Amino acid sequence: MTTLAAAVIDDVLGIIMLAIGTALVAAGHSDTGRINWAEIGTIAVKAIGIWLGATVFGILLSRRVSSGLKHLGGETEIAVAALGLALVVGGLFEEAHLAMIIGAYVVGLALSRADISHMIREKLHSVYALMVPIFFAVMGMMVNVKLLLDPQILTFGLIYTAVAVLAKMVGCALPSLLCAFNPLGALRIGVGMVPRGEVALIIAGIGKTQGLLSDEVFGVAVMMTLLTTVLSPPLLVAVYRGSASGVIRRKQKADGRTAELKPIRYTFANAEMVSLVLDGFLGELRNEGYFTHTLNREEGLYQARRDDKVINISCSPTQIDIHAPGELRAEIKSNVMEVAAHYEQFLTNLRAVLHDDRAQFEIVPADLEELQKRESVAARLPADRIIARLRATTKEAAIAELIDLLHAQGGIRDRAEASRAVLDREHAMSTGLGHGIATPHGRTDAVDHVVCALGVSRPGLDFGGMDNRPVNLVLLTLFPASQNGRYVSFLAAALATLNDPALMSELVQCETPGAIHDVLMRTAG
Repeated sequence: MTTLAAAVIDDVLGIIMLAIGTALVAAGHSDTGRINWAEIGTIAVKAIGIWLGATVFGILLSRRVSSGLKHLGGETEIAVAALGLALVVGGLFEEAHLAMIIGAYVVGLALSRADISHMIREKLHSVYALMVPIFFAVMGMMVNVKLLLDPQILTFGLIYTAVAVLAKMVGCALPSLLCAFNPLGALRIGVGMVPRGEVALIIAGIGKTQGLLSDEVFGVAVMMTLLTTVLSPPLLVAVYRGSASGVIRRKQKADGRTAELKPIRYTFANAEMVSLVLDGFLGELRNEGYFTHTLNREEGLYQARRDDKVINISCSPTQIDIHAPGELRAEIKSNVMEVAAHYEQFLTNLRAVLHDDRAQFEIVPADLEELQKRESVAARLPADRIIARLRATTKEAAIAELIDLLHAQGGIRDRAEASRAVLDREHAMSTGLGHGIATPHGRTDAVDHVVCALGVSRPGLDFGGMDNRPVNLVLLTLFPASQNGRYVSFLAAALATLNDPALMSELVQCETPGAIHDVLMRTAG
């Protein structure tokens, strides 16, 4: 963050130098051939005054500008209007004999404080991706490569690059020593500023197009930008190697007022729950007028902004941390509760639909042959993984009995983890699908491949199924956590196979696991 702040200051200083340079060019020389320093000074002060006044004016009015843009429509319209505003202000600065970049930079600096800044950046990313390569390509086309092969110019370019690197490192590292950074931290800031050459390249391009820079000098400037960009990554890796801190640690005050607020933390069972709650929470924030942004999807970093209110969100596979000032914490907790209430209502309505519309779960045997070609249930149910007479009288006991069987056969590495996966799925919604069949299942790292066991209960078990009928056949299946879609086709094949009243009756009457296996193999034909 410190390097980014230093980069902004570096760009501002570059803009000031550009304003002064533009003033020098506009002043020129007097009729006597002598440099008119008074006129140069007047124009330079005027140029800096225009830039400084416009910057302060833009920052002070950033909220009003942001509010005005919001009235133009959706996010795309806001982003396009912001781009148009930057072009208009840049044109006005050009008319004032200042470079367009100065006006565009003023608009960008003003909007960077607004809550729509990240949204504008996201919406205009395609423009950025198109125009930036064109800019660098044009800069490269303006270089006379033959001149750079001249030993004298090449030597001068290398010396100029070394001086530029040294100036950046010393000029940025030394002041940081006065701001609670130790020598290592100062070195890191200095090295981090080395590749900051975009504004310098723009200034060089303006000088070249106006005939103020020769081909040799412009080529050296481009060489410097290229070399500093290539050299910086290995230097940054070197200075950031290790865990040493770059700041001077100071003692906290005795009253603890320097301590930061702990994040609001929510821990969930799996990544799917994190994704659902995150999407719901961001939606609630958008409904309240916040602009939400993805800062880094791979690292799970998100941000929501509304006026001067900022909420930062970080996610891990099983956790959501919400960082916000104290006055927003009650609001955030209320939003999360609203998300939970929304999903609870959704699940209640979904269960009602599924229970009422039992016809949706009628299995048509017409596709049995095709399903059996893809998944053979009988092949996965040898006799030693079948219990002909379940001792259990509840669904939890039946699940435990079948898991014990698989664990004894070596099909499960971690019995507790496998049991948790199946019971979590069962508690979310009953796997009693009607017609006397239940398919308790779960995805877990306790297995490397699909394993299943079949239990038969003559009196039947209460699985809370859709038709409220007792369950006679319990097919327990465990799938590797990495498999997303295959378990669906396997369960479909199992249901299509078992959903036959005659087969059901025959299986219930079998006395031994071997007899049940023979019936299943005969059905698979």
